[in-house]
Formats: sequence, structure tokens, C-alpha cells
Amino acid sequence: MRAFILLCLMLLAGVALAASSGKPGAAPNPNPDPVIETVWGPDAYGYIARDDLEPNGPPLQWIDISGIGTVVTGLGDDNIVGPFGIGFPFRYYWYDVTSFSVGSNGYIRFSGGGQLAHPFTTIPNPVAPNDILCPFTADYDPGSGGTVYYWSNGVDTLIVSFENIPAWLPTGSSGDHNFQIVLSMVDTSITFNIGTQSGNFFDTAGMGGIENVTGTVGILTYTTNAIPANRSIKFYYPQNSTYQVHDIAATRVQNDNSGGFFIKNGESFVANGSIKNVGNQTESNFYVVAEVRKYPLNQLVHIDSVLVSSLNPGESLDITFTETWTMSETGVFFVRIRSLLTDLNPSNNQKDAELRVVNLPGELALDDGTSEQSWSWSGGNGGMGIYYLPPTYPAKVTQVSGYLVPGTGLPALLELYDDDGPGGEPGTQLASVSINPTVASWYNADVSGSNIVVNDGGIFAVWKMTGEGSPALGVDNNSISSRQTWEYTGVWGVFRNFETDDAMLRIFVEEGAPPVLEPPTNLSAAAGNGFVDLAWEAPLGSNEAELAYDDGTSEGNLSIGATAEGDLAVRFTPNVYPSTLKAIKVF
Repeated sequence: MRAFILLCLMLLAGVALAASSGKPGAAPNPNPDPVIETVWGPDAYGYIARDDLEPNGPPLQWIDISGIGTVVTGLGDDNIVGPFGIGFPFRYYWYDVTSFSVGSNGYIRFSGGGQLAHPFTTIPNPVAPNDILCPFTADYDPGSGGTVYYWSNGVDTLIVSFENIPAWLPTGSSGDHNFQIVLSMVDTSITFNIGTQSGNFFDTAGMGGIENVTGTVGILTYTTNAIPANRSIKFYYPQNSTYQVHDIAATRVQNDNSGGFFIKNGESFVANGSIKNVGNQTESNFYVVAEVRKYPLNQLVHIDSVLVSSLNPGESLDITFTETWTMSETGVFFVRIRSLLTDLNPSNNQKDAELRVVNLPGELALDDGTSEQSWSWSGGNGGMGIYYLPPTYPAKVTQVSGYLVPGTGLPALLELYDDDGPGGEPGTQLASVSINPTVASWYNADVSGSNIVVNDGGIFAVWKMTGEGSPALGVDNNSISSRQTWEYTGVWGVFRNFETDDAMLRIFVEEGAPPVLEPPTNLSAAAGNGFVDLAWEAPLGSNEAELAYDDGTSEGNLSIGATAEGDLAVRFTPNVYPSTLKAIKVF
């Protein structure tokens, strides 16, 4: 990652915390001497781990897949890509996993959201990400070198190999770090092969180990990046685990990432969400509840429920509730999906999604207006973004705003991006305005002249630095999180603190006019045997037009795509067309 600096605005002005190193500008530390451990566990489920120094441990090995593996592309400084297929169901704890995503900081994730980034938490930990394997997790930058491969035989073996990966350093990423993960259904084992290591890390932050889907069970092998080179660590699946898990998790609210969304005042919506049985016991006859509550008073506004008759281990269920709810006042609310089942892990029984009810034209915001801290990146070339789903379409964006904290003279950029990048990340740049703040405050960039209209999906409001000492961005961590904040470190990725923090970026939106379809001129129709030839001379003014025809026998509609002069054959069923076309219209 790019070491970030948190300027705590609640403290005296000028006091800074370097959350990545403890000291701003600290020199890189050499990797300290490793602590040699050889056996770990068992964890609550029964996994144990041994390394190759143990008499009954695994052999020291490295499996070269560089000639046969698939290269993982898109990795950079602090991001995660995927998912990729394992090729077979792999038994992990009490459930099967079939796909994985690769994290740039040296780990894989089987399910869920979030990413691991500096300064790294311990495991197990219920905070996302969960369902992870961490062979040698540390502060890497694969965007500047090295290669990650994966290979599966499609039957019982998957290998994910990190090769010659440089560590992130403020003076430039460097070093060569090698490690790999081997999943084997031959004995349901997981093996970490730690290869050769060279070069320094920025500090000692890092870890190794495994963690289950709930984040409550796991084995921590190493608490820092002081992991010995040339070691193999094998995790052994328990022979006869008696660990019974009753656990229904709320996994989604309203959209795929349970992200903050907007509704126009006076309009209605229906709650939807997903649950999953992440335990190993079938659960029967329990209720799932949907609520709308006002924030921050927690006042109940709407409630609905459904009865789930049965849910098997590993099974997911998408639920669309039956009641239609009308929001009759503006403000901040949240939609909550919760299970009434009393189970092992209460922390995942409910999930909230922020809901803001607004009038248009108006400002869309996912923060509370107060900056608890500001954020900037060492090196001066990072950024942050926040994703907005407008409450109506088409929506015209006329302004982007950011809470900026002055730097040392360089400006910052306030920008807008379409969500047409890989995986829905920022793609096409729609606007960019340079701003050099003089005091910590909100700054507005007028983009009304750019005619930015969102017809579907969403739009990213973005802050980017223009160099070291560029203005920082305010961050709100004292209100409900929208889960819509992203970070830019040369590549885009979900913000490391997306579960708690919101970037203070806003947009002003007005309802856009629907597109006007100009009909073609000199439209003519000529009947043939089983078809009608249509001809026109003027563009339609849109990519689509709707035609309606009446041949005296039947009526029908069709859509065509045409923006220039041309013709179109309209075919009928049955294949014998009446001799006279009664009417044809263009809408």
C-alpha cells in the first residue's frame, strides 16, 4: 500500500498520525529475524498446522507452475481481483468453496467482501474480510513487479503462486518475495510453501494463517511479516470434528455490496436481501425480518417478515419481501435484514444498508458533514472515490464537491467517472477540476457544462492528489457507513476501511429529461411475400425506435436500432403477408 497519513482534526491542528509506520517519513526497516515455530492449533474446529521441521510435518517443497499457470492480472497496490474457479469443491472447515479471489497483499479470499491492507488485523477476526488463507500477508505492490499464477488440475489440486513480488516502500517498491498456496482434496489439506525472500519491508506489519467464513475460528501462524524463508506449513483437516455450528448470516441488503442508496421523497420501494446458512446444521422454521429505521435515533419506520421453512448447510436464499414501503420524509435511514435464529455467531445475524431519502434537484451525500480525520497518500499520487446510485433515471450531475484540507501548495483534483471500468470500478473520466484550498472546508466544482447524464447504474465522485503535499480529503467515520468508498493507489479497489469510513465527496443531481426520439422522414412501406420493406431518409436521433404496424389482421410492435438512413425488413408469422399494409407508426 501507499503509506497513508491520518490528520486527526479532533486533535490540535498540525498533529499527524502515520497509521502505516507510526512515524511520518520513517525509514524502511529490514525484515527482523524470524521467530521459528513449528506447530500450531488445534483451533475450535480441529485444524492443526505443522511445518517441515516437525518429524510428522510436510516435506519442504516448491511447485513451479510458472509454465502452466494462468497469470492473475489487475493486481496493484492494495486491491483484490477475481473470483476465479477452483476447479472442484474444496472442503474448508464445515463447508465447500468453489472459487477464490486474489489479494495483492499476499492472500486469497473464498467469499464475502473487503480486503487486507496495512496495518493488518489479527485472525480470527469477524471484521471483513473473512474466509481467507494468508500464507505470507504483508505490504506488497505487485503492480510494480512480480507475477501471481494459479493452476488447477480440475480434480483435486489448486496452486496459487506469488513469485518475485516486491514490497511497498515509500522510496519505491522493491524486493523479491515468493510463496504459494496448495489446496489438496486428496487429504483435504492446505499447504503454504514459503520460498526465497529478499529485500526489506516498510515495517513489521503482516501475518500468516487461516480463517473461516464467520471470522470466529482460525489459526494464526505468524503475527508479523517475520516469516521464515524456505518453509512449508501444512494445515491438516480434522479427522472427526464434533464442532456443531448453527449460524444463519445476513449477507446482502438491497444491492450486491449492501451499499448506501437513495430514494426520492414520496416514492416507494420493496426491501430485499440474502441470507446464508454458514453453519453445518440444517435450520428450520425461522423468521427473517426486514426493517427501515431512522438514523441515528433507531426509530422503527417499517417492518416486514418471511418464514423460512428450511435452509441446508451452505445454502443461500434471496428474499424479496412482500410489503411496499413509501418514504414520506427526507433524511437518513437504514434498511436492516436480520434473522431471528439464536446461533453461534450473533455478529452476522443482521446487516444494514444506508438509505437516504432526498428531494430533487438536490445534493447526494453519504457523510454527516463532519470530518473526523483527513486522508492523504505518501508519494502524492493516490486518491479516493465514492459511488453514487441516483434515485431516478435519467439523472443529470451538475456539481461535484469535496471536503479538502490544504496541503503545501499543490492542487487536488475533483473528478467524476463512469462505472464502466472492470468489475464496475471507475472507468471513463467524465469531468476533472483542479482546486487549491486555503482552509479546511467544502469546495464545489461546477460541471454543469459537461452535460453528464446517468441513464443507468451509478457514478463515482473522485478526489485525486497531484503530488506530495497535495490537499488531503476529509473522512467521516462517525456515522453509519455506506460501504461505497473506494481507494486509488495506481489501481482502484474497495477502500480498506469501507465498513466504517466514508470519503467526504458529494454530487448535486437534478432530474434529466428523457431522450427525445425524432421520427424519420419520408417513411415508406412496400409489401412483399412474407415481409415489408421500410425505408427512411433522416436519422432517428437515438439508437432505438419503436415501430407499430397494423395489417388489418394483426398488430405488433418491434424495436429497431438505426441512427442513419437505411431500410429494414419486417417479417411476419405466418410467412404470407397480406397484400395491403393498413398502417405503420414510428414512436
